[in-house]
Amino acid sequence: MFSSEIRDLTYIALGMILISSLFLFIATLLNIRSDYANSYNTNMYYKTSMANQLEFSKYNNTIVLREDVISAIRDYYDTDVRIGVKNTSGSLIYYMDKYKARNPSGTPLTVSELMTFFNNPNKKYKAVLIYGYADLATIPSSYTSSGDGVVTAILFFEQ
Repeated sequence: MFSSEIRDLTYIALGMILISSLFLFIATLLNIRSDYANSYNTNMYYKTSMANQLEFSKYNNTIVLREDVISAIRDYYDTDVRIGVKNTSGSLIYYMDKYKARNPSGTPLTVSELMTFFNNPNKKYKAVLIYGYADLATIPSSYTSSGDGVVTAILFFEQ
């Protein structure tokens, strides 16, 4: 009678050891999965950030011509990137977001329509990148691009 109780107790102890080993194994797998997911997400963030920097580097605190402004408008008219142009007095003279880069008939702006809007071929613009949401009308001409992450706007200042 006493030996059957020891045997039952031994089976229970072995069962508990197996169950705790299984839980430890599952916890280890979850930890490895979490580490892998964090590593993957960090890698994707840096890849996206580098692609962003490469795509927008020509507008990062640089002086550009009218053609570059028009090119930016044409390149990003159907994306989430907003485009703003300010005159020398600091007023926003052109603003474009995903829904406003169209002429009155609803079609995308043509290059000739944009050329008439920016009619001085010798005018230069300072281009800056905006990270995160900011009201383009309130950004001063002394602003310089600094940031990391997703570019949400390109702002051009007439020189």
